[in-house]
Amino acid sequence: MLQAIDLEYAYKGCPPLLINVNLTVEPGEIVAIMGKNGSGKTTLARLLKGIMSPQKGSIILDGENISECGPAGTAGLIEYLFQNPDNQICQNRVDREIGFSPRMLRWNPVKIENAVNRALKLTDLEKYKLSNPYDLDYYLRKRLAFASILVTKSPYLILDEPDAGQDWSYTDNLSKILTDCKKRGQGIIVITHNSDWVGLNFDRVVLLSDGEVILQGKTDKVFENKKMCLQAGVTPPAITSLGEKLSLDTTVTGPDGFAREYSSHEICLTSE
Repeated sequence: MLQAIDLEYAYKGCPPLLINVNLTVEPGEIVAIMGKNGSGKTTLARLLKGIMSPQKGSIILDGENISECGPAGTAGLIEYLFQNPDNQICQNRVDREIGFSPRMLRWNPVKIENAVNRALKLTDLEKYKLSNPYDLDYYLRKRLAFASILVTKSPYLILDEPDAGQDWSYTDNLSKILTDCKKRGQGIIVITHNSDWVGLNFDRVVLLSDGEVILQGKTDKVFENKKMCLQAGVTPPAITSLGEKLSLDTTVTGPDGFAREYSSHEICLTSE
């Protein structure tokens, strides 16, 4: 279990950016952190990874306080996808970039090669295996950065806008990858503005506003609270809004739920 307990953080000369933040992510759970730009989402993610240390509060991983471990101390345990892939990429070839963390963890060469090839296939980067990362377009560098943290199968993944710059086809593939990670028991935190994607795939949503967690809970329960979503600058999924217009009894966040609730709704209207 990964926990943030009463976290607070302020950049020098600025008012607090995070205020009394509490968050728990269980193994095998996909959690979205959503909110306006500047609400503290990326700062929270960096604290959880250990890139920065909280000024108040603590970060607990499986019962151990890791607040002062730093990024090296969480290597192999918590992997972090930067919002900007150029802040992460450090090798001159795609396959070497993906294999960087396993090499630092001193995996044997055969295991590294197998893991790299798997990550290349999952992220549709096989044909770029020998390319220089900086010869790739932004959306491909974003995929590469994701592949480089996916490769170690760490217990927890923190992803800062992994869907940014991607088309719907790849986002659908990304959903399948995250579902597989969930089945393996990995806990996943995703920062995103894409509520339609969240509604389809995520277990829980955390709303941040002005550095505070104003609401967290199951995805459908969060999206049905329009007041809190508005405060956080989050627009519920389009299918949720459609369900409301059709006066469905239950908040729906995906097509399966919509089909089920709409069919029941129509049956009720017919029987009346």
